[in-house]
Amino acid sequence: MLRLIIIALLLYGAYYVASSMMGNYKSIQRQNGTAEVAPAGNSAPAAAANQPLEGMAPQLQPSLDAAEAQGPTALKRWLDACRPRLRDPKLGDIELDYAVALLRQNSIEARATYRAVKDRTPANSPLQPRLKSLSRTFE
Repeated sequence: MLRLIIIALLLYGAYYVASSMMGNYKSIQRQNGTAEVAPAGNSAPAAAANQPLEGMAPQLQPSLDAAEAQGPTALKRWLDACRPRLRDPKLGDIELDYAVALLRQNSIEARATYRAVKDRTPANSPLQPRLKSLSRTFE
């Protein structure tokens, strides 16, 4: 009888370790994939990924990458600090990245950010395809 209890505890322990490792793997995979996949399962093709957008000095790119890796709060702080040195269409692209990252935490602010970018973006902007692809998610 004691042998069966020990076997059951070992099996439960192995199951617990395997499930926690799988949970950690999935959370890391989700963190690394947030830049490529929109929250609703829609893929959001980024115009900036295919062709660089003008409106930002190249020396700001490393700090932008670091802020994006740290999450929406850090990206918002970076935007507030660097906004005077940014202009559209790159500013709008970064704000759309912020809105996508923020959608699960604060959907109201994410939608407001999306609307602000959409309202100021002209019809011939390189951001229009991305705005259209995100419209179902934010509207």
